[in-house]
Amino acid sequence: MKIYHNAIKNLKVSSKYGKRTHPITGEKNKMHYGVDLTSSDKNIYAIEDGYVLQIVTGKDKATTGYGNNIWVRYP
Repeated sequence: MKIYHNAIKNLKVSSKYGKRTHPITGEKNKMHYGVDLTSSDKNIYAIEDGYVLQIVTGKDKATTGYGNNIWVRYP
């Protein structure tokens, strides 16, 4: 069994999975299907060797539905 440590220091959950008030539109009881994380750390490391599949920045949010994120595939 592998045990992983946080790849990001100073990690905080900024929005949990589940119903919430949408932070931009103000819509109440809007389902949020992810977990949003924030950190003051500028260095983020993958938990093991893998391949970067996609990098999404905030400017792409309108077409992807996601904020800043990196998709990594692990073998």
